[in-house]
Amino acid sequence: MFVRHGPRAKTSPARTSPIPPVVSPSVQVVQPIAIIERDEPLIGVSMSLPESFISCAEGEVFHRPEGVICFLPTSLLFQEGEWNWHVNSYATVYDTPITGKILDAALFVLHDDLESKVVLPTNMLMLTEHFYLPEWHQNFMDQFVKFSAIYERWVEVEYGESEDRHKYLAMKKALQNWRDTCDALIVSTNFSTNWSIPAFFPVYNMYCTKACTEYFQKQKKMHAFKEEWWDAYSREALVIIDEWRRMFVSHTSPKLIPFP
Repeated sequence: MFVRHGPRAKTSPARTSPIPPVVSPSVQVVQPIAIIERDEPLIGVSMSLPESFISCAEGEVFHRPEGVICFLPTSLLFQEGEWNWHVNSYATVYDTPITGKILDAALFVLHDDLESKVVLPTNMLMLTEHFYLPEWHQNFMDQFVKFSAIYERWVEVEYGESEDRHKYLAMKKALQNWRDTCDALIVSTNFSTNWSIPAFFPVYNMYCTKACTEYFQKQKKMHAFKEEWWDAYSREALVIIDEWRRMFVSHTSPKLIPFP
C-alpha cells in the first residue's frame, strides 16, 4: 500500500509523532499532522473528526478536484477532468506475497491452464489488434491474464460455496471492478514502461491487516513492558487501514483509480 498521507484516529492536536512504520511488507504509514501547515483548512477537520479522512475525501477530492489535496499521493494528479497516476506509484499485485490460498489458486491455474480461458477486456483487446504492440503493454496484459485467472479461482474457492450469497456477489463485483481498473489504466494518459497490474484490493487489504496485526503482536512480545503502548498504536494503525479501505470502496474504485 503506497501510503504517503493518511488520517489521524482520535488523537489530540498536541500529538504529532508518527506511528511505527512497518505495517505491511510494503507499507509505511506517515503521520500527516506534523507536515500540514497550521493555516491549512483541513487541519481542524483532521484533528476533530474520527472519520476525517473520508470527510476530507468527500469534500475535497471529488467536489473540489482543482484544489491542493494535502493527503493524496503526489503521483496522483487531476488531469483533463480525471484522476490519473503520473507514475506507477500505486499498490501492485507484487506488493503482496503469493502464499497460502492464493498460492493454491495459482498452482491450480497453472495445472489446469486457466489462463487460456481469460477473456481480455475492451481496451486490451483493442490493443492486441494493432500490428505493433509496445513491450510494456504486452507485459501488462500478460500480468493481467495471469492474476485474473488466479483471483477468479481464489474468489470461487473462498466464496463460491459460502452460505453468504451477498458476500460472494460482492467479491465477484470487486473482481470485475479490478479488471475494469486494469483495462482503464493501460490506456491512461501517463501509462509507460514498468507499470504493473494494480493490487486486487480484497487480497491486498487482507495481507496488510494481517501484517499489521502480526507486527504489533511481535513488538508486544519483544517489549512486554510497553504492552499498552503497542496496543494503542495497533488500534490506531488498524483505524487508518480501515479508513483507507472505506476511501477506496466509496470513492476511488468507482472511478477505476488503482489503490494508492
